[in-house]
Amino acid sequence: MQNQRLELKIVPGLSVGAFKLGMNLNEILKYLQLNSNIYEQVQLKYNEEFPFKNDIIINLPYNGCSLRICPYEQRLKSIEIFDFQKVIQLYRNQEYSSQKVIPTFVNICKIFGPIYPGFFNLEKSQYELNYPGITFIFPIPKKYINNYKDKEELPFELEDGTTPVAHKAYIYSGKNWKESVFPPTNNDSFNNIESIDINKNFELKFSKKDIIIYIGMNSQNVIGNLGSPSNIYYKNEDKMTIHSSEKEEITKNVSQDYFYNYYHLGLDFLFDGLNNKIKKIIFHNNFPGHFDFFKYNRCNYKLKIQQDKEITPNDNWDKIQSILGLPIGPPIIFKRDEDINPFGSTHIYGYDHLLFEVMKNNYIATMTIF
Repeated sequence: MQNQRLELKIVPGLSVGAFKLGMNLNEILKYLQLNSNIYEQVQLKYNEEFPFKNDIIINLPYNGCSLRICPYEQRLKSIEIFDFQKVIQLYRNQEYSSQKVIPTFVNICKIFGPIYPGFFNLEKSQYELNYPGITFIFPIPKKYINNYKDKEELPFELEDGTTPVAHKAYIYSGKNWKESVFPPTNNDSFNNIESIDINKNFELKFSKKDIIIYIGMNSQNVIGNLGSPSNIYYKNEDKMTIHSSEKEEITKNVSQDYFYNYYHLGLDFLFDGLNNKIKKIIFHNNFPGHFDFFKYNRCNYKLKIQQDKEITPNDNWDKIQSILGLPIGPPIIFKRDEDINPFGSTHIYGYDHLLFEVMKNNYIATMTIF
């Protein structure tokens, strides 16, 4: 366990250290993985049975922080600092919580400026001091809490002469930390999150790039539109090749069918090895509890079925069947080696030109068009 406190620069409504509101879930996990010497323990908490009922939580117990992720968009929505003893906090290069500075009500008001109206939470015996983009929590002894139930401001001293000291903080964008929203940003990695509309002909229209990808498109045109893939996987030979920077090497003719993996888009394209044209497109939903979690970003797609009916990554298997009807025949059981996959098997159901990989919680791991 580390002894040195983590130093965090706080920008209310925007960021805590390297963690920026709006960051992608996989981007956060990759950062934590690359800095495992600092973030020695990472706990991922999620609702396996009902994945959209609760936020995804990344808990950092050795660093006194918790990151709250929106389960629909898989982006960072708020940050909690729950143990002030484990972090040094700075605002505009001024320490307000460290070994040298105690985060008293007085000190925080001096550094953050004029006091905004707060809120006494009688049930939790605490005072919530709100500034735009940040809320500080001050515990109040239960014997004094009723003295303040009709007040909005916390006194600099309590009746026993002690000074209130903050023990938690929430950083967020929006009205309050319980109703946080993603902040507007010029960060390309946030703004370039693609949404993909799929029409009845299975043509993919990308919102940001203003391009269309379709079954039968050749590999050179895919690269011209989407750039080089993250990886190339040769299906029959079962070998993985890191993509070359030379497009000629990527698009050379091979007899085996092969995949272009676009991890950042949550997409795979299967090409015919003889004519280099798309045969299948796989859309990944990046659910925790699936074998491919943290490999692909969630693909934000909408498959239009009828004028008022569409399929999205948020739909479960029951919802999809209510739209498409019963699948063709029994499912195929997709089972990986238990040594590399602790999550169990999935079931693949088929329709005309559509496949759905269904997890044990009844949600969709992948959708395939062909």
